[in-house]
Formats: sequence, C-alpha cells, structure tokens
Amino acid sequence: MRVKRGFKARHRRQKVLKLAKGFRGGRSKLYRTAAGTLDRALRYAYRDRKARKRDSARFGLPASTPPCAATTFLTASSCTA
Repeated sequence: MRVKRGFKARHRRQKVLKLAKGFRGGRSKLYRTAAGTLDRALRYAYRDRKARKRDSARFGLPASTPPCAATTFLTASSCTA
C-alpha cells in the first residue's frame, strides 16, 4: 500500500512557514527559502541574546526583565513601565 506522507510532512512545513511570517517575498511563502532564512534567523537570535546579556553585564546594567515579572496577578494594562 502506498504511503502519501501527508500529515507529518505538511505539519513540519506549516510550522516553518508560520515561524517565517513577516519575512519578505518568497522567504515567507516558499518552504525551502523560508527554512534556510529561518535557520539563519534563529542562529542570530540565539547569538545576540547571549551578546545582549554580555553587554549588559559589561556595562554594569541589570539584565532586562519585564516590569511586572515579579507579580503574576497583575494584568498588562495595570503595569506602568
């Protein structure tokens, strides 16, 4: 019996295209270009998160956290930054 490989492959591709939303042109529409661009973007994001923490430590700044991180019962509208 023939296997069409629909569900798993389609969901994997849709996950990549969903994460590539907002990229320009074929980078958000075509799977192969979106996958390559997304891979690079995620690598840069990981690298730059580390660099941001390094820079803030070097300049003596506290790591950036949301203003209401300590209190979970407040809503976003009641937080003032």
